[in-house]
Amino acid sequence: MKKVEKDAPSLIEVKPHLKGEGYWKSSTTYCFRIDEKLKLSSRYNIRFKGYTAFTGKIAAAKAWFFTTPTITILSTKPYHRRKWQTLNQKTLVRFSQDVDPNKIGNYINIVTPAGKHPFTARYANKDERKLLYYWSKDEKDLKK
Repeated sequence: MKKVEKDAPSLIEVKPHLKGEGYWKSSTTYCFRIDEKLKLSSRYNIRFKGYTAFTGKIAAAKAWFFTTPTITILSTKPYHRRKWQTLNQKTLVRFSQDVDPNKIGNYINIVTPAGKHPFTARYANKDERKLLYYWSKDEKDLKK
């Protein structure tokens, strides 16, 4: 992993910015090592700036993107579109990733014919998590 130039600007640009370093792995392979954890549910745009080799050959600039796993709802209690629920009832939502209850509330709505209703999001306690886990297991068995 010999670098061509010490502290040379990377030939690869990542947006949003990621800490890392570009280096030549061989005379034909350029790499970018990421030095921080990627954010989930995010899109990263990559741009290779292009390069002219000492032989005069040109590696053209190129752009692409990738996404990290997107957050999804794995299960809910009560069931989705279930009728005859009260507004003061607890609703359990199991996500595919860790969430911040203070931020996720901006993306969840409780809607009735009377309009949207305020609610408080928080982490479930042990008994509530157990209820959601067992409910999810039973729901899978019912679909078989």
